[in-house]
Amino acid sequence: MAPLAVFGIYVVAHGHLTPGGGFQGGCITASAVVLVCLAGRCRTMRRIVPETLADLWDSAGAGGYVLVGLGGLAGGAAFLSNVLPLGTTGHLTSGGTMAVISLAIGLEVTGALLLIVTEFLNQLQRTPQEDA
Repeated sequence: MAPLAVFGIYVVAHGHLTPGGGFQGGCITASAVVLVCLAGRCRTMRRIVPETLADLWDSAGAGGYVLVGLGGLAGGAAFLSNVLPLGTTGHLTSGGTMAVISLAIGLEVTGALLLIVTEFLNQLQRTPQEDA
């Protein structure tokens, strides 16, 4: 699980330099946690990432994306315009706001996918009597 989670974080962090980014890295990071459940340890998965934490990641990612966009408006430019300085080409800090946007999207996608899986697990655990 840990190597896959680290790889997902790597993809998110380097999304403005290489193919990949927030969405792809978020999917990889969420799949690291889901693999715990697929290995037959769904209770362990719920302890690792409780539903409230996944909801927090989802909300923080969406809110971060909006805040970066509002930063562009506050800087007198268009929504999501770059307001951060650009570094040296090819370095991790060279993307300006793209790196921050990639991080926000990665958080949002990870949280959203984990919430979807959690909801599926909740549906599987319901008894037929609860549906009536």
